[in-house]
Amino acid sequence: MMGGRRSLAFGAVTLLLTVAALLWILRDVSGQELAQSLREANALWLLGGFGLMLLYVALEGVCMYLSLRTMRQPISLRSSIRYAFVGFYFSGITPSASGGQPAQVYCMNRDGVNGSCAALSLLLISGVYQISMLFYGAVMVFAQRQFLKPAVESIRFLLTIGASWNVLLIAAIMCFLFSPEAARRAASGLLHLWEGLCGCIRRQKESRKTGEAAPHRLERMLADYRQGSEYLKHHSATTGALLLISLVRLTMLYSIPWFVAMAFGASQTTAGQMIALSAILSLAVSSLPLPGAAGASESVSFLLFSMVFSSALLGPAVLLIRSLNFYGVLCISAATAALQCFQTGAHSRRVQV
Repeated sequence: MMGGRRSLAFGAVTLLLTVAALLWILRDVSGQELAQSLREANALWLLGGFGLMLLYVALEGVCMYLSLRTMRQPISLRSSIRYAFVGFYFSGITPSASGGQPAQVYCMNRDGVNGSCAALSLLLISGVYQISMLFYGAVMVFAQRQFLKPAVESIRFLLTIGASWNVLLIAAIMCFLFSPEAARRAASGLLHLWEGLCGCIRRQKESRKTGEAAPHRLERMLADYRQGSEYLKHHSATTGALLLISLVRLTMLYSIPWFVAMAFGASQTTAGQMIALSAILSLAVSSLPLPGAAGASESVSFLLFSMVFSSALLGPAVLLIRSLNFYGVLCISAATAALQCFQTGAHSRRVQV
């Protein structure tokens, strides 16, 4: 799992980007006005939105549980949900969400899940999620085309980059999922690069320590990977279930701005319009190499949600939206990740004894 110092550094960058963006967004709002707006928000709607976000993360755990059980891996639903929160935390503090899946694979492997099957499961979940995001965005743009026209024009460049990135990512994930040979070539290339950087001395030390040469371990892992891939090919119902769950998860995520609007009593905008704005927002910022898209999400949210919130409510609304759909859950996920690290450390000490 990511080292403590690196985790703190990424977390600090996320915090700095967030603070800078919020200071810019709230530059025209006095502290008294902000406090008054937040006091007037209906807490029940905000609690409902936060509960929806917790369920959003938990459903990723359900996806892990379904896919890994299909591959006959020993995993409980409770553990799967815990891994989902760990992934949310490390995705939220690393550029392009690059730290989430490695942390999840590490945790699962330490708990007895085959590492290759864990990686394959997360690849499948990620691929299905990206397909769902692209599909959702396209449907919303078509269904709400008149309402979204000004918004699409204002972020056309980001939308083009985001959609193109998602298409490339989906193609790469599908290739790794259903072409084990492509996975083998990529893994072998990375291994050769690593060996070239580290030199033969490290290879010899590693071989003595583990009793198994790195190429042999790689072949064993790829054999497990191929077996898991074959399981998935013959269980299309699992992929269908993951697709359905992903669409439900995205609906939950995209509904958060509507919950905030209801908390402020801004009922002139429909849930469909709010979901449509959230869908293109997510697509626009998903490809940006920033921890949790911090800074960019707040700025683009400010631009898009100015279509539905008054100038007096816009700053507080964006603050609450990001607090519900990211920062609040990030705090819960950080606690879960800390507990996971503690349990892993305790397990390691018991093994050494």
